[in-house]
Amino acid sequence: MAFKKQKGSLRSVVSDLTSRPNPDKSVIGLALGDASAFPCFRSGRDALTKPVFDVVDSALFDGYPPSFGYPFARR
Repeated sequence: MAFKKQKGSLRSVVSDLTSRPNPDKSVIGLALGDASAFPCFRSGRDALTKPVFDVVDSALFDGYPPSFGYPFARR
C-alpha cells in the first residue's frame, strides 16, 4: 500500500493552490499581509474612526457586557 507524502510546509501548500487558479475568477492574494494594499479592502478614514470614537466617547461600553449579551447584538 502506497502512502502519499505529506507537504512539509504551508508555503508549499499555498504554492500548489495558487499554481492552478480558476481562469474564470480573479485572485486576491491574502498572503501578502497588508490587505490595504488592495483597493477593495480600503475604507475611508472617517468611515471607520468616527463610529469607534463615538462609542468610546459614549462610555456606554466601559464594563463587562451582560452574560446573556446585548439585545441589539442578539437581534
